Amino acid sequence: MYRDRREPRRDWQRIVEEQGLVYGTPARDASGRMRPYWDESVHYVFEMDEVLSLEADVELLHSMCLEAVDNVVTTEGYQRFGIPEWVWPHIAESWKRQDPHVYGRFDLRYDGKSPAKLLEYNADTPTTLLEASLLQWHWKTDVFPDDDQWNSIHEKLVGTAPGHGLRLAADAPGRQAAAVAGRHSESAEVSPRLGRDVKLRW
Repeated sequence: MYRDRREPRRDWQRIVEEQGLVYGTPARDASGRMRPYWDESVHYVFEMDEVLSLEADVELLHSMCLEAVDNVVTTEGYQRFGIPEWVWPHIAESWKRQDPHVYGRFDLRYDGKSPAKLLEYNADTPTTLLEASLLQWHWKTDVFPDDDQWNSIHEKLVGTAPGHGLRLAADAPGRQAAAVAGRHSESAEVSPRLGRDVKLRW
């Protein structure tokens, strides 16, 4: 694995805004300059054996996260995570029904040698769908049309068979995610267990 730098696409800000990313510049870098949310000046390149190794790490981490959720639900430990009481029964009912997870993004610490370490798991977060599927896919297609990416969200959204409805919150991020799902599928009927994307920190 190595970290590669390149010039962003010409007029990249207009491109990503037209694709739905309108978060602006929410942070500043070490020198105090505005730092855009979407940064395509750097990316990571992997060998296939590294991808397969990371895939195994991610599957293990995902299963551990599900075990943690099961423990919280079983012990009713919601308060430890600041989850408001009114939503506790809804979580328990959803877990009991085995409602499907749709997509997720792991933020990992990875040095190319040791197993990946989990920093954060954004599971079924509406805004993640936009950046991890639509924007990333179009960036790769524009810049590296002959290469592949370790991210199956876009392909699985496009290739899903109808029959599984996706319910999203009616707030702004939820509406945005619904619009993205609609771009992927004319019917906007999204199959569960779509895939996971990984964001690495070097």
